[in-house]
Amino acid sequence: MNALNSEPMVTAQAISQQFALPPSWLLRRAQREALGIPYYHIGHVLRFRQSEVEAWVKARATVIEPEAARDDRELLQSLL
Repeated sequence: MNALNSEPMVTAQAISQQFALPPSWLLRRAQREALGIPYYHIGHVLRFRQSEVEAWVKARATVIEPEAARDDRELLQSLL
């Protein structure tokens, strides 16, 4: 953790709501560690940095293309 980082720490509930993640992923240590979710323990308090979780979500996001768009692109490529 960067000692100069002024980004506020947020709760598991806030992260769960913002990123639509199951609370169990954030609250259970085994799941956090298995999934690689960045977190901090401050004493007995569990906290997260929004920017770190956002980067984690983006790194694992999958874009699902609508079927029609995929078909159109394949048709275009076959014509070229």
